Amino acid sequence: MEKFSSNDAIAQSLGYKKKTIDEIKREYGLENDAEYCGYLIHIIEKDEFLAYYEDDINVTMRAFCKSPEHAVRFNEIADAIKLARPDKGEAIVMLFDVGNQYIVYGIN
Repeated sequence: MEKFSSNDAIAQSLGYKKKTIDEIKREYGLENDAEYCGYLIHIIEKDEFLAYYEDDINVTMRAFCKSPEHAVRFNEIADAIKLARPDKGEAIVMLFDVGNQYIVYGIN
């Protein structure tokens, strides 16, 4: 599985480098059986994760949670990029399940 399975041009135009999940695991020292769970939106300063969003013509709502396991998970980085608001301190991170806990890593 590659880090960017679609919309590579969007991600790469924002400075994200295309890597496989195995490359990312090696980079962060994760075991081979660590399970990649998706991309999250993380407010680093508050250590909160996007847990709910609704965006339509009448309303825009967002709710955040403290636990990454309860956050909205995006399969495609482009979907996370569309919702992340860097000007509000939101960053895109990757979530891994390592068996007894979840680990979040920033992407670059």
